[in-house]
Amino acid sequence: MRALDALILWTPNREPFQEMPFAGTVSITTIPEADELKAHPMSVGACDLSWRETDDSGRQDLMQRYFTQMLHRDNINEDKIYQAISSIDEFDGEHFSTDVPAGEDWK
Repeated sequence: MRALDALILWTPNREPFQEMPFAGTVSITTIPEADELKAHPMSVGACDLSWRETDDSGRQDLMQRYFTQMLHRDNINEDKIYQAISSIDEFDGEHFSTDVPAGEDWK
């Protein structure tokens, strides 16, 4: 699917989300998402004006930010993140930095 249309959903693998059915998972879909995916508490991408209004380079930057958040803040396995985002044409095979950015801006 195209990045412009991608709705990125995830459930953190940390408190208070660890007991939720989708804890530690990432799902990629389009709007409207299937009812069962509405259980994910986190959503970015096609649901955000900033995602829709930017260009491919801007979406790449935003995806790096979301990748960092999922990996470091939300404790989701790196392979699970990559597996999910590989369904987005522009990010298939893309490698994102696993570095923790300085400061709090990335959270």
